[in-house]
Amino acid sequence: MVVLESEILYNEKYPLSVEAQSKDYVLEIGKAYIERPGTDATICTFSRMVGESLKAAAELEKEVPKDLTRRKIV
Repeated sequence: MVVLESEILYNEKYPLSVEAQSKDYVLEIGKAYIERPGTDATICTFSRMVGESLKAAAELEKEVPKDLTRRKIV
């Protein structure tokens, strides 16, 4: 795993659920929230980069031919 952090995004605002704002909030190890399910790639991120990753996924979706997304590698 490679972890990259962008200082440019330090002042970015993003929504956070009331539950996640609790000082007692704990996400079980091995669990994650899936923002956007897909079949061709997996992007794992956290915090401010979630929004940037969703934007990137939307741009990539425009570029990929629709018939390509239905192919399976066997």
